Amino acid sequence: ELYEVHKRTKEKEELFQMIAENTLDLIALHDIDGKYLYLSPSVEKILGYSPKELIGVSPYTLFHPDDALRIQNDSHAKVKKGEDGLSISYRILAKNGNYVWLETITKSIWNPDKTKIVQLQTVSRDITNRMSEINREKDLERKIRESEERYRIMVDSSLEAIYVHRDFKFIYANSAGIKLAGANSFDDLKNKSILDFVHPDYMNQVHDRVDSLYIEK
Repeated sequence: ELYEVHKRTKEKEELFQMIAENTLDLIALHDIDGKYLYLSPSVEKILGYSPKELIGVSPYTLFHPDDALRIQNDSHAKVKKGEDGLSISYRILAKNGNYVWLETITKSIWNPDKTKIVQLQTVSRDITNRMSEINREKDLERKIRESEERYRIMVDSSLEAIYVHRDFKFIYANSAGIKLAGANSFDDLKNKSILDFVHPDYMNQVHDRVDSLYIEK
């Protein structure tokens, strides 16, 4: 019976070794404090280190300073209490001096009696390209917002009266337009018809001008 247990354990270890050595993901074993006990060969492709270079090293020495506390609170501390399968994204220092974005899932490993967590297992994937795309999109959104704000300030500061309407109802008026209409704020104009502010002698002319704009479009 002891032989069979040993045989099954050895088979599991060999299976784990085979999977770890052939996966593109970075598989690692850590002690309870996080220090590396084992790293799959893929670490060299992802981070540039050989597995031997990181054995006994705490990943906290490699985490980006802005991410370390978040990793400690949102992942490490919780897994040490038995919360498995937690996923977290963060930056870690590669051998070339650049930071690589990883997405890591952590699982706790218990002693045979299931009374104590003795090791941690992590599976990490390089998501640098994904995060770069996300950051580019955020940067583009920021630039659009800044451009819109500059345009709003420029229009609002214009000495010319500027109105925007839909179906002849005001949806925007700049400061000069509010003043020209004799209003105190845009709330006094909101949802009112621009035709209420047109002299009867010019009513047909305004209608013709608006109609011609729609035709031009």
